[in-house]
Amino acid sequence: MKYFLLIAIFLFFFIEKNYSQTQYDLNFGLILSAEQNEKDTLIKFIEKGADVNSMTKNGVTPLMYACQNKNKEIVSILIKNGISRSKCL
Repeated sequence: MKYFLLIAIFLFFFIEKNYSQTQYDLNFGLILSAEQNEKDTLIKFIEKGADVNSMTKNGVTPLMYACQNKNKEIVSILIKNGISRSKCL
């Protein structure tokens, strides 16, 4: 959990300063946010252009983490932002 906060702060520094941000970094932040139930952080990454259908190299999606954590609010946010519902299976 403590590393998540450091990563999120680091990524937000670059995002807020409009530095060159790769899609990988945005997607990585989104996935971490879903895994850690960080709703506000997740929304920020979506607003900055993270792909809600992204997945880890092991095939885990933000929706899978939200379902695993039984976080209905994050599931709803992901669905409203165009996630493929089949990604939770």
